[in-house]
Amino acid sequence: MLKLKQTEAVSEKPKSGPGDIDPPKTSEENQLDAIIVEIGQFGRFQVFNYLLLCLPIICNAFYSISYVFTAGDVPHRCNITLCDGLDSRYEEPFLNFTTPQRHGNWAQCEQYAVRSDLVGEPSCNVSSFDVGQRVPCDAGYKLGSGEKTIATEFGIFCADQWKLSMVGTVNNIGQFVGIPLGGYLADRYGRKFILVASGILSSFAGLARSHAPEYYSFLSLEFLDMVVGSTLFPTAFLLAVELVGPKHRVLAATVISLTYGLAEALMGLVAKYLTDWRVFLRVLYTPALLHLIFICLLPESVRWLLSQSKEMEAQTTLRRVAQVNRKALPEHQLNAMILSNRRLLTQQQPGATTVSVRSSRPWAAAPPCAASCGSPTP
Repeated sequence: MLKLKQTEAVSEKPKSGPGDIDPPKTSEENQLDAIIVEIGQFGRFQVFNYLLLCLPIICNAFYSISYVFTAGDVPHRCNITLCDGLDSRYEEPFLNFTTPQRHGNWAQCEQYAVRSDLVGEPSCNVSSFDVGQRVPCDAGYKLGSGEKTIATEFGIFCADQWKLSMVGTVNNIGQFVGIPLGGYLADRYGRKFILVASGILSSFAGLARSHAPEYYSFLSLEFLDMVVGSTLFPTAFLLAVELVGPKHRVLAATVISLTYGLAEALMGLVAKYLTDWRVFLRVLYTPALLHLIFICLLPESVRWLLSQSKEMEAQTTLRRVAQVNRKALPEHQLNAMILSNRRLLTQQQPGATTVSVRSSRPWAAAPPCAASCGSPTP
């Protein structure tokens, strides 16, 4: 019996005292979620914040695939010197003996050769063309629609058509570079700052692209746009979801994703009525200048603030959420979270035994992704 009591005494975990620095049972992530549950999981503050962040979501949806319309191929055929005039249309009766067909449509880059054994001057009739011999277009093109893209303006047809596909390739390379770069900068300088900077710079790049005088300047600005703007979606997604309570977080993430898809559909509708690629880009990119209002209206990520030892700013944001949602902020939970965060930052400092509450170098207290490497869902 005595031995049993001794075993129980040894196996019993000692209680933590006020001076212990062991991390508490509840992680900082769960502590923040517990506070959000108390101050409103999806109250008026979160709804306003959520609607505000729809702007960068919509903008990113527009910008990531706008090249489908700006660099789209327009139906065209060879201009037949003997038959076409200034008022000729894409569809003409003489095409039956001047232009071959491919898959039920007029060939875009070939025409029938003019017979070399004609007696007299050739004219626009069947006998002047050799339907057994095809030659490349040599006198320009007739377009099948009034749509204006970089293909029609910069003369990108037939042998140069690879340039249109290159726009999409450069767009994706820009995203490949921009998304991880934006994530690193957001961890270092803050989600809000990067969101505002990305929105404004992307707007400038898009508006500049709408004034591009030739193909290669257009291509360079397409790449730059994606490098600076591709981080809009992941950053806005994180900011929109992290202040939503666990109960509504999956629904909030789903609606954000649906907003992205609906924005892409909306862009198709805009492209239907704005057939000039320059006007199209200006309409798409001008609203992104509204990201400037985020400086005053959008709060910084609470998790990022905590990772940078900016506890006072994090408390201010949480108090604002509670005030707008008309809820009481649980001070004991807030204090416990702040204490837990300070201990975490202390442990993450190499060789450090103490941590200053107001560090002059907050980035030294935690690795850049301390608050964002994990999923925003618990």
